[in-house]
Amino acid sequence: MKLIIKYNLIVMLFIIGGKVFSQHQNVWSNYQLNASAINPAAIGKDEALDINIYSRKQWAGFSGSPLTNLLTINSMIKRPSVNVGLLVSDDRIGNTLNQNFLINYAYRIKFKKFRLAFGLQAGIQMMNTNLNGLNRVNEIDQVVEQNQNKKTGFTAGAGMYLHNEKLFCGISMPNLYNINGLDFNSVPLYFNAGYMFKIRQSKDLFKPSFMIRRIEATRITYDLNLMYYINSKFGIGGSFRPKSAIVAMFEILLTDQFKIGYCYDYSTTSLSKYQNGSHELSIRYLFGKKLKMNNPRALYF
Repeated sequence: MKLIIKYNLIVMLFIIGGKVFSQHQNVWSNYQLNASAINPAAIGKDEALDINIYSRKQWAGFSGSPLTNLLTINSMIKRPSVNVGLLVSDDRIGNTLNQNFLINYAYRIKFKKFRLAFGLQAGIQMMNTNLNGLNRVNEIDQVVEQNQNKKTGFTAGAGMYLHNEKLFCGISMPNLYNINGLDFNSVPLYFNAGYMFKIRQSKDLFKPSFMIRRIEATRITYDLNLMYYINSKFGIGGSFRPKSAIVAMFEILLTDQFKIGYCYDYSTTSLSKYQNGSHELSIRYLFGKKLKMNNPRALYF
Protein backbone atom coordinates (compact mmCIF):
# COMPACT_ATOMS: atom_id res chain seq x y z
CA MET A 1 0.00 0.00 0.00
CA LYS A 2 2.82 2.41 0.90
CA LEU A 3 4.49 1.65 -2.43
CA ILE A 4 1.30 2.49 -4.35
CA ILE A 5 0.91 5.73 -2.41
CA LYS A 6 4.54 6.60 -3.03
CA TYR A 7 4.34 6.22 -6.79
CA ASN A 8 0.95 7.92 -7.02
CA LEU A 9 2.54 10.96 -5.44
CA ILE A 10 5.56 10.76 -7.74
CA VAL A 11 3.29 10.75 -10.80
CA MET A 12 1.28 13.69 -9.52
CA LEU A 13 4.34 15.72 -8.59
CA PHE A 14 5.67 15.11 -12.10
CA ILE A 15 2.44 16.50 -13.53
CA ILE A 16 2.06 19.58 -11.37
CA GLY A 17 5.72 20.41 -10.87
CA GLY A 18 6.81 23.87 -12.06
CA LYS A 19 3.44 24.87 -13.49
CA VAL A 20 0.15 23.55 -12.26
CA PHE A 21 -0.99 22.97 -15.82
CA SER A 22 2.25 21.72 -17.35
CA GLN A 23 1.35 19.43 -20.25
CA HIS A 24 2.03 15.71 -20.51
CA GLN A 25 3.21 14.87 -24.03
CA ASN A 26 1.90 11.67 -25.58
CA VAL A 27 4.29 9.17 -27.11
CA TRP A 28 2.70 7.21 -29.97
CA SER A 29 4.63 4.13 -31.07
CA ASN A 30 2.79 3.62 -34.37
CA TYR A 31 2.26 7.28 -35.21
CA GLN A 32 2.43 6.45 -38.94
CA LEU A 33 -1.08 4.96 -38.97
CA ASN A 34 -2.45 8.30 -37.85
CA ALA A 35 0.04 10.96 -38.87
CA SER A 36 -2.49 13.75 -38.30
CA ALA A 37 -2.28 13.07 -34.52
CA ILE A 38 1.09 14.84 -34.51
CA ASN A 39 1.01 16.83 -37.76
CA PRO A 40 -2.04 18.77 -39.07
CA ALA A 41 -0.45 18.93 -42.55
CA ALA A 42 -0.91 15.15 -42.93
CA ILE A 43 -4.71 15.31 -43.11
CA GLY A 44 -6.36 14.45 -46.43
CA LYS A 45 -3.21 12.91 -47.91
CA ASP A 46 -5.18 9.85 -49.06
CA GLU A 47 -7.89 11.90 -50.82
CA ALA A 48 -10.61 10.03 -48.92
CA LEU A 49 -12.66 10.27 -45.74
CA ASP A 50 -10.26 8.85 -43.17
CA ILE A 51 -11.45 7.81 -39.68
CA ASN A 52 -8.96 6.72 -37.01
CA ILE A 53 -9.51 5.52 -33.45
CA TYR A 54 -6.48 5.23 -31.18
CA SER A 55 -6.05 4.11 -27.59
CA ARG A 56 -2.83 3.86 -25.60
CA LYS A 57 -2.38 2.58 -22.06
CA GLN A 58 1.11 3.46 -20.89
CA TRP A 59 2.82 1.56 -18.06
CA ALA A 60 -0.01 -0.93 -17.53
CA GLY A 61 -0.30 -2.02 -13.90
CA PHE A 62 1.21 1.23 -12.62
CA SER A 63 -1.29 3.19 -10.53
CA GLY A 64 -2.17 6.52 -12.16
CA SER A 65 -0.36 5.74 -15.43
CA PRO A 66 -1.33 7.64 -18.62
CA LEU A 67 -4.37 6.56 -20.63
CA THR A 68 -5.00 8.33 -23.95
CA ASN A 69 -7.94 7.94 -26.34
CA LEU A 70 -7.95 9.72 -29.69
CA LEU A 71 -10.38 10.17 -32.58
CA THR A 72 -9.48 11.82 -35.87
CA ILE A 73 -11.69 12.38 -38.92
CA ASN A 74 -10.01 13.78 -42.04
CA SER A 75 -11.09 14.45 -45.61
CA MET A 76 -10.59 16.64 -48.64
CA ILE A 77 -13.23 19.22 -49.59
CA LYS A 78 -14.17 20.06 -53.21
CA ARG A 79 -10.67 19.47 -54.51
CA PRO A 80 -7.63 17.45 -53.35
CA SER A 81 -5.59 20.53 -52.50
CA VAL A 82 -7.89 21.64 -49.65
CA ASN A 83 -8.28 19.33 -46.65
CA VAL A 84 -10.04 19.59 -43.28
CA GLY A 85 -10.12 17.40 -40.20
CA LEU A 86 -11.31 16.99 -36.63
CA LEU A 87 -9.23 15.75 -33.70
CA VAL A 88 -10.71 14.87 -30.30
CA SER A 89 -8.46 13.56 -27.53
CA ASP A 90 -8.93 12.46 -23.93
CA ASP A 91 -5.70 12.15 -21.95
CA ARG A 92 -5.68 10.98 -18.31
CA ILE A 93 -2.68 10.69 -16.01
CA GLY A 94 -3.16 10.28 -12.30
CA ASN A 95 -5.88 12.69 -11.27
CA THR A 96 -5.31 15.04 -14.20
CA LEU A 97 -7.59 15.11 -17.25
CA ASN A 98 -6.57 16.87 -20.46
CA GLN A 99 -9.08 17.12 -23.34
CA ASN A 100 -8.63 18.70 -26.76
CA PHE A 101 -11.15 19.57 -29.48
CA LEU A 102 -9.27 20.70 -32.59
CA ILE A 103 -10.04 21.64 -36.19
CA ASN A 104 -7.26 20.89 -38.70
CA TYR A 105 -6.72 22.53 -42.08
CA ALA A 106 -4.16 21.66 -44.75
CA TYR A 107 -3.38 23.04 -48.18
CA ARG A 108 -1.57 20.61 -50.49
CA ILE A 109 0.56 21.66 -53.47
CA LYS A 110 1.16 19.08 -56.19
CA PHE A 111 4.57 18.89 -57.81
CA LYS A 112 5.79 16.50 -60.48
CA LYS A 113 7.13 13.81 -58.14
CA PHE A 114 5.69 14.66 -54.74
CA ARG A 115 3.14 16.71 -52.82
CA LEU A 116 3.85 19.32 -50.17
CA ALA A 117 1.25 20.27 -47.56
CA PHE A 118 1.07 23.13 -45.07
CA GLY A 119 -1.18 22.55 -42.09
CA LEU A 120 -2.76 24.49 -39.23
CA GLN A 121 -4.78 23.38 -36.23
CA ALA A 122 -6.75 25.33 -33.64
CA GLY A 123 -9.25 24.57 -30.94
CA ILE A 124 -10.06 24.32 -27.27
CA GLN A 125 -8.04 22.64 -24.54
CA MET A 126 -9.54 21.78 -21.14
CA MET A 127 -7.48 20.65 -18.17
CA ASN A 128 -8.67 19.53 -14.76
CA THR A 129 -6.40 18.51 -11.88
CA ASN A 130 -8.24 17.07 -8.88
CA LEU A 131 -5.96 16.08 -5.99
CA ASN A 132 -8.86 14.89 -3.84
CA GLY A 133 -8.64 11.42 -5.37
CA LEU A 134 -5.04 10.82 -4.31
CA ASN A 135 -4.21 8.09 -1.81
CA ARG A 136 -2.44 9.85 1.04
CA VAL A 137 -0.95 8.95 4.41
CA ASN A 138 -2.67 11.84 6.21
CA GLU A 139 -6.35 11.73 5.24
CA ILE A 140 -6.86 15.21 6.74
CA ASP A 141 -4.84 17.35 4.36
CA GLN A 142 -6.42 20.75 3.76
CA VAL A 143 -4.04 21.62 0.92
CA VAL A 144 -4.97 18.51 -1.04
CA GLU A 145 -8.68 18.67 -0.23
CA GLN A 146 -8.96 22.24 -1.52
CA ASN A 147 -6.71 21.80 -4.54
CA GLN A 148 -8.92 21.27 -7.58
CA ASN A 149 -7.77 23.25 -10.58
CA LYS A 150 -9.71 23.71 -13.81
CA LYS A 151 -8.62 25.66 -16.84
CA THR A 152 -9.92 26.12 -20.39
CA GLY A 153 -7.99 27.85 -23.12
CA PHE A 154 -7.08 28.18 -26.77
CA THR A 155 -4.53 25.91 -28.44
CA ALA A 156 -3.00 26.00 -31.92
CA GLY A 157 -0.29 24.29 -33.95
CA ALA A 158 1.28 24.01 -37.40
CA GLY A 159 3.17 21.59 -39.60
CA MET A 160 4.53 20.65 -43.03
CA TYR A 161 4.25 17.27 -44.76
CA LEU A 162 6.04 16.06 -47.90
CA HIS A 163 5.03 12.76 -49.52
CA ASN A 164 4.62 10.65 -52.63
CA GLU A 165 3.84 6.97 -53.23
CA LYS A 166 7.01 5.81 -51.46
CA LEU A 167 8.33 8.66 -49.34
CA PHE A 168 7.00 10.68 -46.42
CA CYS A 169 8.63 13.41 -44.36
CA GLY A 170 7.00 15.72 -41.83
CA ILE A 171 7.85 18.43 -39.30
CA SER A 172 5.34 19.88 -36.87
CA MET A 173 4.69 21.81 -33.67
CA PRO A 174 1.14 20.67 -32.77
CA ASN A 175 1.10 22.65 -29.50
CA LEU A 176 2.74 25.82 -30.70
CA TYR A 177 0.32 27.79 -28.55
CA ASN A 178 -1.38 26.02 -25.65
CA ILE A 179 -3.23 26.62 -22.44
CA ASN A 180 -0.07 28.02 -20.79
CA GLY A 181 0.55 30.49 -23.61
CA LEU A 182 3.46 30.69 -26.04
CA ASP A 183 6.78 29.29 -24.82
CA PHE A 184 9.16 28.01 -27.49
CA ASN A 185 11.38 26.34 -24.88
CA SER A 186 8.59 23.95 -23.86
CA VAL A 187 6.75 23.53 -27.19
CA PRO A 188 7.17 19.96 -28.56
CA LEU A 189 8.74 19.63 -32.02
CA TYR A 190 8.36 16.48 -34.15
CA PHE A 191 10.34 15.43 -37.20
CA ASN A 192 9.75 12.08 -38.90
CA ALA A 193 10.48 10.44 -42.23
CA GLY A 194 10.29 7.04 -43.91
CA TYR A 195 10.54 5.22 -47.22
CA MET A 196 8.64 2.24 -48.65
CA PHE A 197 10.62 -0.38 -50.57
CA LYS A 198 8.84 -2.94 -52.72
CA ILE A 199 10.44 -6.38 -52.82
CA ARG A 200 10.90 -7.52 -56.42
CA GLN A 201 8.61 -10.19 -57.86
CA SER A 202 6.39 -10.18 -54.78
CA LYS A 203 3.84 -8.05 -52.95
CA ASP A 204 6.06 -7.81 -49.87
CA LEU A 205 7.01 -4.36 -48.65
CA PHE A 206 9.78 -3.07 -46.40
CA LYS A 207 9.63 0.27 -44.62
CA PRO A 208 12.34 1.87 -42.45
CA SER A 209 11.48 5.15 -40.70
CA PHE A 210 12.44 7.34 -37.78
CA MET A 211 10.97 9.93 -35.44
CA ILE A 212 12.81 12.71 -33.59
CA ARG A 213 11.02 14.54 -30.77
CA ARG A 214 12.13 17.66 -28.99
CA ILE A 215 9.95 17.66 -25.89
CA GLU A 216 11.74 20.55 -24.19
CA ALA A 217 14.64 22.79 -25.11
CA THR A 218 17.18 20.37 -23.66
CA ARG A 219 15.36 17.05 -24.09
CA ILE A 220 15.46 15.16 -27.38
CA THR A 221 14.26 11.59 -27.94
CA TYR A 222 14.04 9.51 -31.09
CA ASP A 223 12.59 6.26 -32.46
CA LEU A 224 14.12 3.94 -35.06
CA ASN A 225 11.47 1.82 -36.80
CA LEU A 226 11.46 -1.14 -39.19
CA MET A 227 8.32 -2.74 -40.67
CA TYR A 228 7.96 -5.66 -43.07
CA TYR A 229 4.64 -6.28 -44.85
CA ILE A 230 3.94 -9.83 -46.03
CA ASN A 231 1.90 -9.94 -49.25
CA SER A 232 0.89 -6.33 -48.47
CA LYS A 233 -1.58 -7.72 -45.93
CA PHE A 234 0.22 -8.36 -42.65
CA GLY A 235 2.89 -6.17 -41.11
CA ILE A 236 5.37 -7.08 -38.40
CA GLY A 237 8.21 -4.99 -37.08
CA GLY A 238 9.69 -3.12 -34.20
CA SER A 239 10.92 0.17 -32.85
CA PHE A 240 13.81 1.15 -30.63
CA ARG A 241 13.56 4.16 -28.32
CA PRO A 242 16.97 4.59 -26.64
CA LYS A 243 16.94 4.70 -22.83
CA SER A 244 13.17 4.24 -22.90
CA ALA A 245 11.61 1.22 -24.64
CA ILE A 246 11.74 -1.59 -27.18
CA VAL A 247 8.52 -1.89 -29.20
CA ALA A 248 6.89 -4.80 -31.02
CA MET A 249 4.54 -3.67 -33.80
CA PHE A 250 1.83 -5.56 -35.71
CA GLU A 251 -0.57 -4.47 -38.46
CA ILE A 252 -3.23 -6.37 -40.40
CA LEU A 253 -5.14 -5.25 -43.48
CA LEU A 254 -8.59 -6.85 -43.18
CA THR A 255 -9.86 -5.26 -46.40
CA ASP A 256 -8.43 -2.72 -48.84
CA GLN A 257 -9.88 0.01 -46.60
CA PHE A 258 -9.91 -1.41 -43.05
CA LYS A 259 -6.74 -1.74 -41.01
CA ILE A 260 -5.92 -2.62 -37.37
CA GLY A 261 -2.59 -2.05 -35.63
CA TYR A 262 -1.21 -3.07 -32.23
CA CYS A 263 1.99 -2.14 -30.39
CA TYR A 264 3.57 -3.42 -27.20
CA ASP A 265 6.24 -1.30 -25.51
CA TYR A 266 8.70 -2.99 -23.17
CA SER A 267 10.27 -0.39 -20.91
CA THR A 268 14.06 -0.41 -20.55
CA THR A 269 14.00 2.04 -17.64
CA SER A 270 13.84 1.42 -13.89
CA LEU A 271 10.04 1.66 -14.14
CA SER A 272 9.98 -1.82 -15.71
CA LYS A 273 9.93 -3.28 -12.19
CA TYR A 274 6.61 -1.64 -11.37
CA GLN A 275 4.57 -1.95 -14.61
CA ASN A 276 3.68 -4.43 -17.33
CA GLY A 277 4.57 -2.50 -20.46
CA SER A 278 2.47 -0.21 -22.66
CA HIS A 279 -0.31 -1.23 -25.05
CA GLU A 280 -1.45 0.70 -28.11
CA LEU A 281 -4.38 -0.16 -30.38
CA SER A 282 -5.32 1.61 -33.61
CA ILE A 283 -8.29 1.14 -35.96
CA ARG A 284 -8.42 2.89 -39.33
CA TYR A 285 -11.03 2.99 -42.09
CA LEU A 286 -11.06 4.85 -45.43
CA PHE A 287 -14.39 5.71 -47.08
CA GLY A 288 -15.20 6.61 -50.65
CA LYS A 289 -12.08 5.35 -52.36
CA LYS A 290 -11.17 2.03 -53.97
CA LEU A 291 -7.54 1.44 -53.14
CA LYS A 292 -5.01 -0.34 -55.33
CA MET A 293 -2.56 -2.70 -53.73
CA ASN A 294 0.19 -1.72 -56.16
CA ASN A 295 0.03 1.76 -54.62
CA PRO A 296 0.16 1.07 -50.86
CA ARG A 297 0.93 4.59 -49.69
CA ALA A 298 -2.62 5.24 -48.47
CA LEU A 299 -2.50 2.14 -46.28
CA TYR A 300 0.98 2.38 -44.81
CA PHE A 301 1.81 6.08 -44.79
